[in-house]
Amino acid sequence: MSDTDVTEGPLPVEIATATGPVAMVGQARILPGKEAEFEGLIRSILPKIRQEDGNVHYTVNRSHEDASAYLIYEEWENGASLVKHVQQPFMAEYFGQVPGLMAPGADAPGWSSPL
Repeated sequence: MSDTDVTEGPLPVEIATATGPVAMVGQARILPGKEAEFEGLIRSILPKIRQEDGNVHYTVNRSHEDASAYLIYEEWENGASLVKHVQQPFMAEYFGQVPGLMAPGADAPGWSSPL
C-alpha cells in the first residue's frame, strides 16, 4: 500500500483516511503447539509498535480458558498513523509469518472509531 493510494492493502478506506482516532479489536486462534512462537513474534514487535508516532494503545491478551486464543486491541491517533504502521518493515515480516501460525476460524478484525 502506498501513502497516496489507501485503497490497496488490509485497511478499509474509511479507516485509512480517518482524521480522528481509529481502533481495531481482533481475535486470533493459534495452531496447537505454535503459541510460544506466536508470543515470541508478538513480543519482538510490541516495543516497536508502542514507540510509533500515533500509537495510542496496543495490547495482546491470551485467554485463560483457551491458551490458543488471543485478543488484540490497537488504537491510533488517526488513519494516517495506522497506514504508516502497517507499512513498517517489521510489520511486513509479521504479516509474512503469522498466517502460518493461525488456526482456521480466526475472526476478521473489527475496525472502529473511539468516541
